[in-house]
Amino acid sequence: MIGKKGLEIYEYCIMSSHIHMLCKVTDGFTLSDVIRDFKKFTSKKKLSGLAKKLIKAI
Repeated sequence: MIGKKGLEIYEYCIMSSHIHMLCKVTDGFTLSDVIRDFKKFTSKKKLSGLAKKLIKAI
């Protein structure tokens, strides 16, 4: 993700309802913009996976 969005991730822990992350924003990016884009990307992936599971269940 560093090359595209300016985020260096050092450590992370995925929980059932949230994520803990130690990260650094690189030059030219703001933390709020990076977090917004990260949330947007992960929510789309989550919804896509949920949709696939629902289609399989039908």
